[in-house]
Amino acid sequence: MPLVPALPISITPRPALSWCERWVTSRIVNETPWLDIDCQFLLDSSAERGSLAALTGFSAPAWLGWHLPDGYRIRLRDEPDHQFITATRTRTDARFEAVFAGSAFATAPAYTAVAPSWFRCLVPTGYTSQQQRLRSVQQFASNRTRVTDRASGNLHHVSLTARNLTKAQFFEFLGWWSEGLKWGQTAFSFSISGVGSSCYIAGWTAQKRGLFDLDFELRVR
Repeated sequence: MPLVPALPISITPRPALSWCERWVTSRIVNETPWLDIDCQFLLDSSAERGSLAALTGFSAPAWLGWHLPDGYRIRLRDEPDHQFITATRTRTDARFEAVFAGSAFATAPAYTAVAPSWFRCLVPTGYTSQQQRLRSVQQFASNRTRVTDRASGNLHHVSLTARNLTKAQFFEFLGWWSEGLKWGQTAFSFSISGVGSSCYIAGWTAQKRGLFDLDFELRVR
């Protein structure tokens, strides 16, 4: 019986951009987008546990196509962690790393340089926003203080969640984000209704349950 992880599955990108804390600028630190996949298996025998432990070389198991576009390959990042729940059955946590090894996303019609329309037109039902401190106070031994500017304009850190995305929508977002890094786009600028006209993706995490949930960390100016 092929190994198939239980839901939910967490997909997180490796840090690809290094952001400046004072300005809406960034630089690419990883031109090849890597993803970390955290998942859990229910394994009934030592043979199945051995099969999982053997996934140290890059491969594309059938279940990967449910969560990532064709062209991705995965391998174990760490040794699986087994927790016995019966005499033979284990609940096994596994961490994989994934890299895109196929042809460029741009060759597929679904992946373009333009941000997905559903994402640009996303109307959030709720999000949190925290304004970055614009000034800092420096105090000297003489108790004299000095106020210095830290940022230009009003800069907000925004946490935003998009719920119940289809596989096609997630694949479209992943292709746009991945290709942008390859094009050298160190700051993704786009508009989100109700949030702002200059939004930048500082980070994201996907959770696959039945559909996909995407949690974004944005910078908005």
